[in-house]
Amino acid sequence: MQLKVLNYRQDAVQLLRNIMDEVSREVQAQGLTPEILDSILQN
Repeated sequence: MQLKVLNYRQDAVQLLRNIMDEVSREVQAQGLTPEILDSILQN
């Protein structure tokens, strides 16, 4: 049972990383740079 929970957790973490990587690629392709994002978040 613990192995199933560990595998589920690892799968969920990997899925989240994949989603975050895809979002990052999309916003960078649209011109959002780390500097622009930092400026937005500081406001």
